[in-house]
Amino acid sequence: MLTMIIADDEGIARKSLELFIQKEFADIEIIALAKDGTELVRLVEKEQPDMAIVDINMPGLNGIEAIEILHAKGVKTRFIIHTAYSEFEYVKKALDMKVDGYLLKPENQEARIRTIRKLCEEIQKSENEQKEKSEMQNLLHEVSPVLEQEILFSIAAGHPETEKFGTLCMVKGLEFHAGCMVTLLPDHRNRVRGKEMEQAVEHALKPLCDYLSAATESGMMLLLLIPDQVVGEKRKAWLWDVTGLLSDKLRTDAGLAVRTGTGNVYTEFEKMSSSYAESLEELKELTRTASGAGTEEGTEKTGIYVERAAAYISRNYERDISLEHTASVIKISPYYLSRLMKQELGVTFVEYLTNIRMEEAKRLSAETTLSVKEIAGRCGYSNDTYFCRVFKKYTGKTIGEYRRNL
Repeated sequence: MLTMIIADDEGIARKSLELFIQKEFADIEIIALAKDGTELVRLVEKEQPDMAIVDINMPGLNGIEAIEILHAKGVKTRFIIHTAYSEFEYVKKALDMKVDGYLLKPENQEARIRTIRKLCEEIQKSENEQKEKSEMQNLLHEVSPVLEQEILFSIAAGHPETEKFGTLCMVKGLEFHAGCMVTLLPDHRNRVRGKEMEQAVEHALKPLCDYLSAATESGMMLLLLIPDQVVGEKRKAWLWDVTGLLSDKLRTDAGLAVRTGTGNVYTEFEKMSSSYAESLEELKELTRTASGAGTEEGTEKTGIYVERAAAYISRNYERDISLEHTASVIKISPYYLSRLMKQELGVTFVEYLTNIRMEEAKRLSAETTLSVKEIAGRCGYSNDTYFCRVFKKYTGKTIGEYRRNL
């Protein structure tokens, strides 16, 4: 049963339309009558009818103004206007065609029936489509987790299900431009169920990116979808930021310590199996390193990475090196290297690199007559103005002042 409101300032016209609808349309229920535009707005907002027949010439707030107000309020009611033939062109222009039909005065019964019946069919069709869409969404909500698992397990098995992945992307409105696999392994001291971990990951990752996930016997595997606007070398930085934040959020918000294995970024979905294998290799390395945690052996293992990083920095500080590049050389994740350096040396990568460079700058200032530009270049700074600013901050003196005070 569809619902309708009739708005007309003339009582005879309202009653005439009401009786006409009752006679010709058994599937329409008249739920209210309005005598002016103000009352129409109030009743439509309150009753939310499927449709309304609205006379244009009503005192105070007229029919056009009332419909415009209701459109602005976002009501879903559909409108048929009732107007004199002489006003028809004006009405069409005033409403910008944002109505669903016109009843002209005078007009024969057959034309009235056709106009109203057409709108009834459109409303019914729209409701059926919405119902089908809702049912489909509910079905997909149930099917999506299963499909996600099938896709991720196919990646783990080395045979990515490209067709199923395409279907899932279409269903969930996802786009694949680039991606990588991430494997999470909870600390053995964490007794966490799969569902709890899934919820914790969702809470941490949902604001950051689109992803697929599947629980495994020991943890979780994720396929992170990298946004289209993140391109080239920025993808690695984005990935390290996301995985670092994921680890931090799981630890601080859920009390869940995890080791994170991250694969390389690829622009082809078919290469996600390679990314998954790489994530496992990194995870194995991290697990071996942490296996002696709290023991002398464990300390030595983590110390090796810091030693390697320090040695690499000492050999290459005059070059344009970064945390990411250094981590890739010693084969651990940048996030893990950053954490180890802060933990063992008490400084960040950048702070450690700057200290090495500034000590060399002090030595060159004291032992040579090189110009500021030459010293900056030998210490890894291409911009000598920036170098001078860092040197002044580090020593409290300019190069000239430093030399004069020797």
